[in-house]
Amino acid sequence: MNDTANETNHTGLIRRAQQGDSHALSQLVAQYRRAGYRVAMGILHSPEDAEEAIQEAWIKALQGIGALRTPESFGSWLYRIVANESLALRRRRILNTTCLAAFGKETARDLLGGSEGSPAPTSRIIQAAIESLTSKDRIVVLLHHLGGMPLKDVAALLDVPPGTVKSRLHHARNKLKKEIIAMKKQSGRDLVVPNDFREVIHSEIGAMPYESLLEDGLKGWRLPRGSSSAHSTEPESALDENWRAIDHGVIGSSPSMGGAGIIIGDESWADYEVSMLVTALGGGNIIAHVRLTEEPYCCYDIDMMMGWQAIAVKKIETGPDGHPGLTRLSVVDYPLEHQQEYALRIAVRGQSITTYVDGALVNQVTDATFRYGALALTVWESRTMFRDVRVRHLNEAV
Repeated sequence: MNDTANETNHTGLIRRAQQGDSHALSQLVAQYRRAGYRVAMGILHSPEDAEEAIQEAWIKALQGIGALRTPESFGSWLYRIVANESLALRRRRILNTTCLAAFGKETARDLLGGSEGSPAPTSRIIQAAIESLTSKDRIVVLLHHLGGMPLKDVAALLDVPPGTVKSRLHHARNKLKKEIIAMKKQSGRDLVVPNDFREVIHSEIGAMPYESLLEDGLKGWRLPRGSSSAHSTEPESALDENWRAIDHGVIGSSPSMGGAGIIIGDESWADYEVSMLVTALGGGNIIAHVRLTEEPYCCYDIDMMMGWQAIAVKKIETGPDGHPGLTRLSVVDYPLEHQQEYALRIAVRGQSITTYVDGALVNQVTDATFRYGALALTVWESRTMFRDVRVRHLNEAV
């Protein structure tokens, strides 16, 4: 049988499955299961997690197959569903114990309404409980309890009524309490999976650790040259009205027409990795600039584009006419949600610019235009929370 006949038979199989033929559905599962499993394993690196992602993906695929307009694209359509389910599962699995320390056992006890003498839950249990919340409930808990924001300020940031924030917080408290009580009873339960968000790198000259960049508020950060507030006499913890320091983090809110940024580092920064937890609270994209120089303004732009559902690496380069030009080096489709926290890691070493989200490789490009420069966090007609921002210099070790 030739290739054309095979293709025709395969398309017919999919059309029968779309019509509800259970035998055709079983055949599709048998044909694509192994390839789908490879996609899931490539993201999750865990047989158990890959099986879970595959099961969820097949449920969604079988529910949506009737709406597939081009049966010949079934394979790529299915693999996108598997990849999205795998990435979502990986995001739920990732833990960050450093931010848990900032959240604190006392805060957790206060959140749950426990008495002074009652034992505090462990960091592992707190994180697992927080991960069980919906993204909308989780962001309210983080902003109010970790960020120390009054409820009216949380409502303004999220652009929702104060009553909605109170309702979400009440729901989150009840959910957290139930989860923590259940987890304490199941003390043998495996609550933590290996966290490869910040793997320790060891070289011949020693370990390369991360350095926290927001442990002391905005100390060490500066505004871009030419900014109207760049020479402000205000303390570094409040560079201008667009930036608000929270515990181990910062929230940026840009003007309605335009952007705002803060910078750390200088032209001595060469090969380095940056890691952070990022959340789009409202508006447009989550943006970080690496290997940045200010005069003229040039950098690599890492852009999590909420509207486009994609993550891009771009090159921004000021031309002879003084106007910046933009070159897209890589654009990869990626499912993104507002009020969902993502673990973002950016590595610039040599000619390579690589980005990871929730531990999974997303973009990898080669470009040698810029080899040195600072780090910037940027907001453009949006509100973004950056937490636990860290850097390690790959040419240094301890």
